Amino acid sequence: MKRRMTALFMTGIMIFMTACSGGNDKTGSNIQDGGLVETGGETIKETAAAGGSITGSGTVEAVCTTAENGASAAIDLSLRSYSLEFPEYNENYDYEEWDASDATMLTLSGTSYSAEGKHSSGVDQSGDILTISEKGTYVLSGNYDGQIRIEVSDEENVKLIFNGVNITSSDGPAIYAVNAKNLYISLEEGSENVISDSSNYTLEDGVDEPDAAIFAKCDLIFRGSGKLTVNGNYSGAVRSKDELVFRNGSYDITAVSDALKGKDGLYVYDGLYTINAGGKGLAATNNTEGEEADLYIEGGSFDITSGEDAIHCNANVIIVGGSFDINASDDGIHADKTVLVYGSTVNIEKSNEGIEGAVIDLTGSDITLKASDDGLNAAGDVNETEEDADEKHWNFMEGNESNIIYIDGGNIYVNADGDGVDSNGYIYMYAGNMTVDGPVNDGNGFLDYGLDFVMTGGTLTGAGSTGMLQTIADSSTVKAVMVGTGSKEGGTEISLKDSEGNVIVSYTPVKSFSGVLFAGYDFDEGDTVEAYAGNESLGSVKIENTVNTIGDVKTMGGGHGGMGGGFMGGKGGMRGNGAVSGNEMQGNPPEGMTPPDGNFENGERPEMPEGMTPPEGGFQNGEFPNGEFKEGNFQKGQGMKGGRGKGMEMNEGN
Repeated sequence: MKRRMTALFMTGIMIFMTACSGGNDKTGSNIQDGGLVETGGETIKETAAAGGSITGSGTVEAVCTTAENGASAAIDLSLRSYSLEFPEYNENYDYEEWDASDATMLTLSGTSYSAEGKHSSGVDQSGDILTISEKGTYVLSGNYDGQIRIEVSDEENVKLIFNGVNITSSDGPAIYAVNAKNLYISLEEGSENVISDSSNYTLEDGVDEPDAAIFAKCDLIFRGSGKLTVNGNYSGAVRSKDELVFRNGSYDITAVSDALKGKDGLYVYDGLYTINAGGKGLAATNNTEGEEADLYIEGGSFDITSGEDAIHCNANVIIVGGSFDINASDDGIHADKTVLVYGSTVNIEKSNEGIEGAVIDLTGSDITLKASDDGLNAAGDVNETEEDADEKHWNFMEGNESNIIYIDGGNIYVNADGDGVDSNGYIYMYAGNMTVDGPVNDGNGFLDYGLDFVMTGGTLTGAGSTGMLQTIADSSTVKAVMVGTGSKEGGTEISLKDSEGNVIVSYTPVKSFSGVLFAGYDFDEGDTVEAYAGNESLGSVKIENTVNTIGDVKTMGGGHGGMGGGFMGGKGGMRGNGAVSGNEMQGNPPEGMTPPDGNFENGERPEMPEGMTPPEGGFQNGEFPNGEFKEGNFQKGQGMKGGRGKGMEMNEGN
């Protein structure tokens, strides 16, 4: 998706690791391996020296939760351009182990039961509905054909201990918490438990809930060392109208629609998860102003197959540690606001867009993704919902300063059929290694940004088509070589060698390509490097500029579409062969088009290609009109690729 909204200035750059404070005496560490993740650190000085503006969030926000092994994570975001309010770990998540003397034993068989223990009087049956009406701990074992219903006061807790239980409902949820303060479900060590609902529910007219095999109108908290299988045959598998929390345990989840959904937040701290969802895999949905629900993951192992987004939040997705294998028919990871992936391992084997958010922050993580559209896509606005953004009209010649992608350490591989790394605003890369196998069509690029791409550390390799080519900005402090290779098949090795014939770097793209960018490698000013396709020399260049080119290369420059950059006064522009530098137009515009001196302002008209006529009144305030692209006029999304702001894409014959 390419959504443009009201600009919010954001340019900060750094992330630190610190110890938690404020009463937590645990030492700071990375949850995944118990060690600190290296981040950009001193790159703030480099960016300042390069002319970059530094404005942080102004407040220090930190993760300060506790994993089972006692480790805690703390992340200082005070110098990032955004802030997050990380969830506080609630002591209620770690309730005491159950005591047989204080528990009620529920033995289930078919549609009957027996209850023994402290709160046995609080269990009653009507038809196939078994209702628990007193607070306390209930240990469930055996098979039950019906529903377990929880109805206590909203100040009371109920704890269900699953100890080898199989519950199947023929109408409605199998576990239904109608009222309680908290419902705890604990998986007894070594136990295997199965919860299933039916494919048909009987609901009142105009009512669409409950709609999951386990459905709670209160906070719902899972923990334990056993295994739970949930079959959501009607719609969802596990859903809470409040907070949904997973402390640990092993889960096999199948759902017709969304698998795990918490309206007021979904928090996962550990555990093993195999999820197969017709809708979303994990979701947090509340986007009411002031009540936004985040999706927070701190560790765990996930294997997710989803018909929609694998991980979705209408606010922020925060991932601190954990490993993920994702096959998604829509986005791999999506947040309407910020996606932060820290110290994690993510493998997105299939997606429409790999990772999407208004801000994307990838720090100290190993990420591999394949996308049928964009790989990384920073779009939308941190201050509005996706629905709000879709209703807005965006001037496609402008970038969005609220959209930023941060790359700060780790290893990232992107294989995208659309844009590889796409930000409607900025891209900042401080550390780590990123490789992009980009698109084969000239309507996209392996890099695509609306405002600027500042690279101060790490290494970047990008390969793909060059019709919409962009490279790193001149404000970067690393050197880059852009090689125009001409049309090459995937599997062709492109290498750069020094003057003595030593290979500096090489890469073999997996798809057809016409250009390869190498940035951040050992290029010293004044050195000469030569490019090869296999054993064929493609030419050489002396390293003198930020981006140095070999071969036939015309980049679209700094803005989202070269035309918007060079002609409309953005950063970059149409650049020719040789050294790529500056915010000026160095190459030739498309045949038949002559830009005016300066910008398209005050109705001034450029000379257009034969057969194309601008509308009466010219280009007003740098905006192109909406109209039909017939008889010499513009039609939105055709002659001008307006929705994506990529610049000017001419259709043959128009």
